[in-house]
Amino acid sequence: MKYVAAWAKLAAKNVGTSCAAARFEDNGDSTVTDHLTRLVWEKKATVAGSGTDPSDRHDVDNT
Repeated sequence: MKYVAAWAKLAAKNVGTSCAAARFEDNGDSTVTDHLTRLVWEKKATVAGSGTDPSDRHDVDNT
């Protein structure tokens, strides 16, 4: 929750930082960027429990 509060404070200032935009950005390459933490996350392509597909690296059921 502290990140949500920090994001809200920075966004309220709207001083041209990355906080003036949306926190999460879909990069269009199966990843999402979190502009608050600067982490890039992988988007999973299938529904959980739909079965493991070893040939699909974005299958949510692969470990």
